[in-house]
Amino acid sequence: MTTAVQIKLLLEIDDLSTIPRLSNAGIRVPCRVINVVDGDTVNVAICENGQVTRTSIRIQGVDTPEKARASVNEIAAGKQVKRLIARLLEEEGNGGGFSGVDVVRYKHDKYGGRQVGDVYFGGTSLSAYLLENQLGLPYNGGTKTPWTDAMLQEVYDRASCLIDDLLV
Repeated sequence: MTTAVQIKLLLEIDDLSTIPRLSNAGIRVPCRVINVVDGDTVNVAICENGQVTRTSIRIQGVDTPEKARASVNEIAAGKQVKRLIARLLEEEGNGGGFSGVDVVRYKHDKYGGRQVGDVYFGGTSLSAYLLENQLGLPYNGGTKTPWTDAMLQEVYDRASCLIDDLLV
């Protein structure tokens, strides 16, 4: 199936909640963003073998601030990073959008509900973007480095500046 046909199938989806979850790992494929969960998790729809499936992608190699169940400062930074990622992926509020976004899936995460992978927008790796812009910490699946209030303030400020740059 050609990429044009895959994209057409993805664009024809009216109700994204009806898409089944993907269970197997794969290769780099076009996807449609359903929603950005937080700075390091994105839900996408993928078309493979004529079938559209839904999966949650845990971005490999990076940990961003949490947007729930954390300190006030971490929640604020986490929400700001999520806003930035949503803008980068050109997410539309009502069910997501397609904007030339691809996904590469590597394996299931250690909890089994998400797949570890990376999302590419305009040829740029989301994992690399987050690390290069110091919006997240390197993470390989082990113990996470704790966020300090100073680190969280820097992440919040950087994400805010990057959002402002996108609005110009």
